[in-house]
Amino acid sequence: MVLFYYHYAMSAHFILGRHKLTNEPTNITTVDITDKHDFICLDCGRQLTCVLNVPIKTKHFKHRGIGCNATSETLLHLTVKEILTKHNRVKLPDGSNFHYTQAFLENKWDKYRPDAT
Repeated sequence: MVLFYYHYAMSAHFILGRHKLTNEPTNITTVDITDKHDFICLDCGRQLTCVLNVPIKTKHFKHRGIGCNATSETLLHLTVKEILTKHNRVKLPDGSNFHYTQAFLENKWDKYRPDAT
């Protein structure tokens, strides 16, 4: 999954943004023109601009004005942690679902601090 790419003088363009009303991560390909002002950055929380009037493979979110230091790893971690805490299941490679009762984020375990336990 590609969460962002660089274009024009290294400004980050993202395919995921957070919808301000639902608070859900949203892929740019599902954004309707009527919702285009309702998204913020998953990392810094600043307003994003939707670039929609381009071919579907190049649609993207971008920061208004100054960007942030988000990386694909940062956005991937934030998105996966949110999915783990909200849905209590993970689809396994064989197609089956692994269900769990609760995910704990960033809890110390022995001398480690895993993303989720």
